[in-house]
Amino acid sequence: MSEFGLHELNQRYVRLTDRCRSQWTFYQYLQGLFKHLFNSPCPIEIDFPSLFNEFRQLGSELGHPEPGRTDKTMTHLGVRLDAQGRKLLEVDEQIQPSLLRRFFDRLRNQDEKVLLAIIKFYLDGSHDGEDTLDKLDILFTRLAEIPRGDNGSLVRERHEIQRLVQPLLQLLPPSQASEQELEVLVHALADLKSEVLVCRTFTELAGGGALDRFRTLKRRLGETMLHPQLLPVLLETTVAIKNRFRELWEDEEAALLADTNKVRELEKQLSGHPEIATPDLREMLEVFASAQQRFDHGKQTENLRRDDALKLRMVLNRVLEQFDVTQFGGIFPAPIEAEAAPPSAGDPDPAAAAGEVPVSPFQADGLLQEYVSKILFALELVGDDRPAAETVTAKELASLRLEACEVEACRRLLDGQPP
Repeated sequence: MSEFGLHELNQRYVRLTDRCRSQWTFYQYLQGLFKHLFNSPCPIEIDFPSLFNEFRQLGSELGHPEPGRTDKTMTHLGVRLDAQGRKLLEVDEQIQPSLLRRFFDRLRNQDEKVLLAIIKFYLDGSHDGEDTLDKLDILFTRLAEIPRGDNGSLVRERHEIQRLVQPLLQLLPPSQASEQELEVLVHALADLKSEVLVCRTFTELAGGGALDRFRTLKRRLGETMLHPQLLPVLLETTVAIKNRFRELWEDEEAALLADTNKVRELEKQLSGHPEIATPDLREMLEVFASAQQRFDHGKQTENLRRDDALKLRMVLNRVLEQFDVTQFGGIFPAPIEAEAAPPSAGDPDPAAAAGEVPVSPFQADGLLQEYVSKILFALELVGDDRPAAETVTAKELASLRLEACEVEACRRLLDGQPP
């Protein structure tokens, strides 16, 4: 056999063994994912040991090959790899991109070689589907970042990203995107990155629209995202946005917990004073309970959505803007258990008839009790640092339509004085 023919056989052998390694790695990934996320075995079994033996035997024959036999063996192995690849892809269709992300989030050590092999597997097949492109986006992003100890990451230098992705992209047919189109896309990515980095709160970032526009842009790119000039820029932008999202979310998560505890305290206090809960407040607390349930479910299933976190924040803000929960201790005094008092030597209250208990100024007629409680509750919220004429215009009291003299009378009641 000529030297040229032997070289061609060797190159063909290298490509086949490379495909075999990527399929083997992908098969291991599927086994791990089904075990850890579904607590079940991988739905298919592939006999890789026998395949490895065939490759070893073929490798030993390449030094002095028999052209017809060697070509036939390679063709057979190629057909077998094609069939195995289809089986693996059929299983992969059951896996949403979010599950792939969750699986790699759980891995403490992410081997660069494993990422490269899985990416190769996807690129070896049809990769124009939306889910497949999303998975490639996740894997390429992992490849472009360097994990840190605080769960954050650093983006690799541009030349490092290019070194990793260029060999993979050489397997693909040339992209049809023009230089002008690429330039426009690069500028668009730079603008989105700048817009995200200037955000100071999670609410500003999540509700500002930049994240949605970034995702829409990547969806519209399709396979163009794999262009050798565009992919490194896209990965840099993705890692930068991902890091900013994580930083703001860590602050927001702590704030959500603190504000949720405040509203929980409000609910606890209101359970002992149901007459104070207005219809608006009850409605807001029901919305809060629903938003909190979705938020907790998302965290428990490791699939918390940005919109659910944003919804909870909006509900909390709505409740806290109307009620200063730090003042609840003064509004809801702890119940005092009555003790049997010794007979007093003093004269009984002349206003009390025989067998009656003197009525406290806070105890109103049953028909008025709820209204009086609302007034006293609102006055506690407003405080007594403003004149009565100004107090009646406060947002907490505006709906009650009180006169200044009525505010003064209620304040005297709160101070334990006669109205």
